[in-house]
Amino acid sequence: MANPNIVNVTSIYGNTAYVTPSAAATNTFNWAYNGATALPMLTPSVGTVNRLTEISVANTTSSAATATVIVGSAAIFTASISTTSLTVTATAQGTIAIGQTLYTTGAGFTTGTTITAGSTSPYTVSASQTVSSSTFYSISPSAYMAYQISVPPNATLIIIDKTNSLYITENQGIVVASGTANALTFAATFEQIT
Repeated sequence: MANPNIVNVTSIYGNTAYVTPSAAATNTFNWAYNGATALPMLTPSVGTVNRLTEISVANTTSSAATATVIVGSAAIFTASISTTSLTVTATAQGTIAIGQTLYTTGAGFTTGTTITAGSTSPYTVSASQTVSSSTFYSISPSAYMAYQISVPPNATLIIIDKTNSLYITENQGIVVASGTANALTFAATFEQIT
C-alpha cells in the first residue's frame, strides 16, 4: 500500500529528525530521529505516511554554505553487487528503476552509484564494485525543495514549514546536500501517520 488512506488514522506520532552531511556536494540519505534511530530518506514504513511540517537548515560555521533538499521516488531492498551487476534478493518498499541513485550503510559501497539499465534483477549499475548482501536505499530525484541555496554564516533557513508542508509516502524519500562538509545541519519535524 504505497499511499494509505489517512481518513481513519489509528495513530499520529510527532518526530524530529536531523542530519549533518559529512562530505561536500554529496547527497546524504541517513537521517537520525528520536535521538539515534536511523530513518533512511525519511521514508515511512509500510502503511504509514510522514507529513513533513518543517525542514530547516542551520549553518554552524563562519562562512556561507549552500543547501540542497531533494524529494523523489524511492525504494528499499536487499541486494548484492558483483562488478556492475546488482542482484536483488527482496524488495521491501517502492519500485527499483533506472536512474535511481543507490545508498547503503554496507561496507565497500561506492558513493553515487546509479542504476543504469534493466527492468528486472540483475540490474546494471554505474560503478564496478563488490558488495555482499546489504540493505540498499535508492532515490530518483523528482523535485528540488531547495537547490544550492546560500545559507549565511551562523544562520538558520526554513525550507519547508506548515504553510507548505508535504507528505512522504512509503515509495518516496528525501536526501540533502551541503556545499561544505560538516557546515550544515538539516532538521525535519514530521508526523508519522498510521
